[in-house]
This record gives sequence, C-alpha cells and structure tokens, in this order.
Amino acid sequence: MQKPPPPRRFGIGDLAILIAGITIGFWLLGIGSGAQMSVIGSDAGMRVSPYGAWVGVLGGLSVVGPPLLILARRRHKRKFGPGELMWFSQGTSAWLLWPPIVYHRVQTNPPGGPIAGPCFAYGTPLMALYLGSALLFGGWIRKRRRCRARSWQETFGLILGVFWACTGGYALYIIWSSR
Repeated sequence: MQKPPPPRRFGIGDLAILIAGITIGFWLLGIGSGAQMSVIGSDAGMRVSPYGAWVGVLGGLSVVGPPLLILARRRHKRKFGPGELMWFSQGTSAWLLWPPIVYHRVQTNPPGGPIAGPCFAYGTPLMALYLGSALLFGGWIRKRRRCRARSWQETFGLILGVFWACTGGYALYIIWSSR
C-alpha cells in the first residue's frame, strides 16, 4: 500500500493568491477607489461600514478557495476535510453571488442595487454558522488522533470558517436587534 504524499506547504504563490483575493474584495466594495457607493454594508454617508469591509475581506479570501482546492484535489485524489469543505462552501457562495454585484459595480450610473449584495453580506456568514455547527456537532471537527499532517488548506479553511461563523453570529445579532 502506497503512502500518501505529505501535504504541500504554504508558499509565496499561495500568499500572493490570497492577497489578490483580498484585493478583489476591496475592489468589490469600492474601498480605496473613491467610489461614491459601495454595494455591501454601506451606511447613510455612503462609506463602507466595518461590517461590510470585514465581509469583503472574508469574501475575497473565500473566492480564491474553490480553484485552489480543486487543483489540490486533482493532484492528490483525496476527500475534502472539514476546513476545506468550509472554505469551498464559502468560496462557492462568492462565485454564485458576486457576478450580479460585479455587474452592478461596473455600471456607470446603476439605479438601485442588486439583492445579491445583502444576500452575500448576511446569508454567507449565517451559512458558515450553520455549516460549522453541523460539522462540529456531527463529529467532523475533533481532536486529531492520527499523526497525519494537516494541509495548509485544511488549517486555513478551519480558521476562515471560524471567522465566517463569528461574523454569522454578529449578523444574527444585527437581524435580531433590528426593529
């Protein structure tokens, strides 16, 4: 029986891809571009709220996940772990909801806004809260008993999932405290 190859380590190329993802999230929100309006999480003064900026950063990190994870899966032919599953689900949410947001963002004078922005800003964090709870209570996330090394994608996906779930908790607070 052949021993599986050790997981690939985090490299400078991976860091560059993650920074590019954050840049995409900032562009989507109009941060740093002098844009008069952002799509997700803007307040009455048309500035990006801290919540919207945080969702943009997490969304930018998530959007690069599916291509990276699919390429890694094609190389090593192994199943996704819980962290990779979290990262893939959040990235898929970004891939499905960002096209209408991007379309709205590139329009010169768009009337109104797409519903995809609020869906991404509130639905994606809540999905992370639900999925993280299901993985935790379902026994997928537990103490490692085997000596098998965890890939950086698995660890990063778990950390990103925790941040998304905490954002989902805050989104629940916003929803419950609104009148």
